[in-house]
Amino acid sequence: MGCGGGKAAFACVPPASHVIGVDHQAPMLEKFTLSAQQRGITSQTFLGDWPAVADAVPVADVVTCHHVFYNVPELQPFVQALSSHARNRVVVELPMHHPQSDNSLYWQHFWGVERPTTPTALDAAQAVRSLGYEVQVETSTVLQKPMIDEDMAVRFMRIRLCLPASRDGEVRNFMRSLPAQARENVTLWWNV
Repeated sequence: MGCGGGKAAFACVPPASHVIGVDHQAPMLEKFTLSAQQRGITSQTFLGDWPAVADAVPVADVVTCHHVFYNVPELQPFVQALSSHARNRVVVELPMHHPQSDNSLYWQHFWGVERPTTPTALDAAQAVRSLGYEVQVETSTVLQKPMIDEDMAVRFMRIRLCLPASRDGEVRNFMRSLPAQARENVTLWWNV
């Protein structure tokens, strides 16, 4: 669910020989289909938001949801629809903290704004447990790679910080002053 180009789904290939992708962006579904073809497996795609399109989507052995949870406005129906579409297991991957929390140092430096540190992936695990699922939690740490194009990274961050183009140099200098950051990823899974 929220398959994008298929990173989570294709991690199950093999043994999976058929993958189903749900996403609200048609270009992502096209990439998903092409990736399945390149791997020599069959696929189906469904355009729309989860769980709004759930009735059209078939049940699968394993349901994956990769880096989507922080964008879900109502977790309960989302999780219940994931679980009702899995024969065996649901696997959800997300960063420990909201992806935008990586920008907290920038907001503090440029605006003096303290960004929130919650909710976290552990809060999500507790919310899913409150629905009656026996959630398992596994964590891993990955070093974040900087954007290849520094000019693009500076522009992207400057826009995100609501700063004028005249501040690109400051953003670049601050960006260069930061050490490489590690991100803690969390995998939540439960059997159905």
